[in-house]
Amino acid sequence: MPPALNVPQARAEISKLNQLLNAKLVVFDDDPTGCQTVHDVKVLTSWEPQLLQKAVRENDFFFVLTNSRAYVENQAIKMNSEIIERLLQSTGRDSLKIISRSDSTLRGHFAGETGVLMNKLGPFDGVLIVPYFREGGRFTVNDTHYVLQGEQLV
Repeated sequence: MPPALNVPQARAEISKLNQLLNAKLVVFDDDPTGCQTVHDVKVLTSWEPQLLQKAVRENDFFFVLTNSRAYVENQAIKMNSEIIERLLQSTGRDSLKIISRSDSTLRGHFAGETGVLMNKLGPFDGVLIVPYFREGGRFTVNDTHYVLQGEQLV
């Protein structure tokens, strides 16, 4: 694998830029295994309006655990739509930045969930798909998704 890129103070620089832009970065996580691998970030497990308002007011970056992968697609879409509407009531459209985190093999409702984000917040020039799950031994190198078995990527 190529060597990892080490950018000193990257997190601090990103935070500084987000503050300058008044950006509110919210990660919609479709499964609890994703947010189990993060630290030093707020994770909401419900999205009542007052909780979202407080999270937006007090944080530049936070997760909303939707667990939408456990639901049928129309419920997942409705859930994402509801969260977006509530977030838009708490912050301006221009400052709201959403990441839809889902399975690296695209299990779940990738198309439906990103579709509702694009419809509510777009238009966008594209969607970035970044398949990666280090803890599960899944890596993407030169546009190919691999699983680590022992010391070999297959």
